[in-house]
Amino acid sequence: MGEANPGLKRSAPCAISLMPESCKSTQEGSHIMKSMTDPGTAVASKIRVISRVLFFLFVVVLMGNLGAIVDYLMHPEIEYFDEEHLLVGGVTSVITVFLFGAMALYASRLEKSVRRLKKAEMLKAESDDGYRGLFESSRDAIFITTPAGKILEMNPAGVEMFGFSSREEMLQVNSKDLYSNIEHREENILELEKAGSLRDSRINMRRKDGSELIVAVTADLIRDDKGVITAYQGTMRDVTAVKYMEQQLLQAQKMDCVGRLAGGIAHDFNNYLTTIQGYLDLVISEHPDDESLVGNLNKAREASDNAADLTGQMLLFSRHQPTIIKPINLNLMVKRLSNIMQRLVGDDIKIVENLAVDVKPALGDYGNLSQVVVNLALNSAAYMPEGGTLTVTTCNGVVTPEYINDHPEARPGEFVTLSISDSGKGMESSMLKHVFEPIANRKDISSDGLGLSAVYSIVMQHDGWIDVDSIPGMGMTFTIFLPATALPETFDESDVAQKEDHGSLGERILLVEDDDAVRDITEKMLRESGYVVIGAHDAAEAFARFASEKGDFQLVLSDVVLPGDDGLTLVENLKSHKPELAVLLSSGYTDTAVDWNLVQSRGYRFLQKPYVMPDLIKAVRELLTNTS
Repeated sequence: MGEANPGLKRSAPCAISLMPESCKSTQEGSHIMKSMTDPGTAVASKIRVISRVLFFLFVVVLMGNLGAIVDYLMHPEIEYFDEEHLLVGGVTSVITVFLFGAMALYASRLEKSVRRLKKAEMLKAESDDGYRGLFESSRDAIFITTPAGKILEMNPAGVEMFGFSSREEMLQVNSKDLYSNIEHREENILELEKAGSLRDSRINMRRKDGSELIVAVTADLIRDDKGVITAYQGTMRDVTAVKYMEQQLLQAQKMDCVGRLAGGIAHDFNNYLTTIQGYLDLVISEHPDDESLVGNLNKAREASDNAADLTGQMLLFSRHQPTIIKPINLNLMVKRLSNIMQRLVGDDIKIVENLAVDVKPALGDYGNLSQVVVNLALNSAAYMPEGGTLTVTTCNGVVTPEYINDHPEARPGEFVTLSISDSGKGMESSMLKHVFEPIANRKDISSDGLGLSAVYSIVMQHDGWIDVDSIPGMGMTFTIFLPATALPETFDESDVAQKEDHGSLGERILLVEDDDAVRDITEKMLRESGYVVIGAHDAAEAFARFASEKGDFQLVLSDVVLPGDDGLTLVENLKSHKPELAVLLSSGYTDTAVDWNLVQSRGYRFLQKPYVMPDLIKAVRELLTNTS
């Protein structure tokens, strides 16, 4: 296991990632600086002393020589000393002056150099302190490791990221042990040594407790004076949350594609069912006394009703149905969803229904709440890979102040609860409190559907809340609280066939439907009831018929999705010419391109395909009666 060479040189330097080495260099540099500045100061002091001594000698010599020279000049007749002595005194004075000047100049320059070195040392210390601060305060991990995997340096962010209690503890760990797959480390090292650097490379690692950690690594090489790689340096950023968000987005896109496919199939299938059910109703109405025939046709009608329920479930997953808040019987909803839940969770999981007989209606949107139930069932199935039991429970409940104290999202009042329990492996309490977060770490399971974060959002939008309890090894329970209502629950109009005879006054109806079979059977059902019907294939033909008949229509029945202009555009155009015109819209699938808010804001009546004859005639009669 190799150590870093003290004489390192950097390749593609990264200031922050080099902090540990620069900090070490700072300590060595400070000793070098001290060794340089302290002797320099001592030498300067000694030179100053010597220069002062020389200056004193110079003064003594100079004074003596000057005195002799003055005497010689004033009394030339006196032979005080000969020319040789005078020359020696002069030379001695000059040498003394030169030495003094040289020493003084050297001392001055050395002192300035010492001051510059001291200033540089102070600036370097301040710079190192700044880089040390960046190293310590960085939110990204900053590391240096050897090719053998020994961790030479790691900043506090890295220690925390990997779940260690201290830097010293982490430095005892080999970095190879932190990889989820050691082969990924070798691949990244080969890429690093080949390219000379890594930039935001995604690597799967693991924390001290074994949990998954996904990091984006930016790294460079450290080489010695001979060019040999001695260490790797760089930064790591925790992108685990980003990765899970990307997975959530991918799952949402996948579900959206599945939903669009399901919606398209359901649209066409509903058209077929409308034709089938329409002709069955016509034959039944034409032969009411033939019990054998009517009985057989009712069997076929029952099968088509079941097929209609199946297309409704397909539309449920398409998520393009409008949101309609109304009283819902949760027991009936669970019973309707039981078949599709069983197919989704598999035969090795038994579904048990524990439904309260006296459960009150809950306020909500049938489609959204159905999605919640199905996705909770999928989540429970994911925690039972070897099979088990899934229990669906409904009951009435009153929220008490004591319960509210322990559940901040709760509020007092009467609620209806729907619980889904499983016999799976459960979840640890540390993960349980993050279970509804989009980035919850649930790598040990895989499931399809919306995800628990979307389930939580839907329930909150219904002015409710969701609670979860789990004991590891004993399963998990999700409980949904929805506001109860005193209003009676409502049923889909297709659930109860209306047998009343709604008489016609010969009103004229403009029928717009691009499916020929649906248009034909709808014309027959309306004419059978005494209405005058003029059909059109699309919006352009419909407006032409409207113009040729001079607007002599009391009602327009149009499919929402048409070739060219949609049904809403057509209806708005027709009503601009005849505001009193009654409107009935229909579709097997409400596409996102259709402005459903406009349908609701205008108060237009909507009839979901497949519709049966009694429902069609009832809707037409009510609209014409209200208009007149």
